[in-house]
Amino acid sequence: EPVNREVMAQTPLAMQEYLSETTRAVANMISRNVLARYPNVKVVVPHCGAYLPLAVPRMKSLTPVMQANKLVGDIDWEANLRALYYDLAGAHSPEVIRMMLTITTPDHLLYGSDYPYVAPQVLTQSLARMKQYLTTEADLAPYREMILYKNANQLFNKNLIIDITANGGGSADIVTNHFPHPVCRPGRVQHGHCPYLCTQPQRASDDHQFSL
Repeated sequence: EPVNREVMAQTPLAMQEYLSETTRAVANMISRNVLARYPNVKVVVPHCGAYLPLAVPRMKSLTPVMQANKLVGDIDWEANLRALYYDLAGAHSPEVIRMMLTITTPDHLLYGSDYPYVAPQVLTQSLARMKQYLTTEADLAPYREMILYKNANQLFNKNLIIDITANGGGSADIVTNHFPHPVCRPGRVQHGHCPYLCTQPQRASDDHQFSL
């Protein structure tokens, strides 16, 4: 049960707290050099990086003062930020992507659907809108295929085969080889099928096919 029910009734969690908690979690990892100390760990930050595009410059500017007061130690910004990837689920837009590019590089941006929390028709409309502005915005167009599928292929060692760049329709098919969702592991399957719309009953070793 939520602690501050009255506060959350005024501003639902999805509108504010999810972003705040995500930012806090990643900021804690950065300030403690967790990602620098474990360079093989890659973290995908959801929802367009939450508030990190605003938080990272502020953290950097305040670091000398915090270090002088012995509140934080040395922070390896480059190593920590290099481990972060960002999905574009949620309120993506050209403006948001440009802001994200102030703290990361285009090869660290990933298409994200937020399914099943977003209705399928909303999701497909959102994907169509993304494909449109990644085509028409001159500064973002070079990154279109990178964001839509190439970056994910690279991050997941090419085990992800995806095509969401085709013209027409907002739907897409994804096939991942031996890359099951956590919910599909034994004992966590609902009614014998993956809740992420896998077309076949799933076991941990099954290939996955599902629709965006």
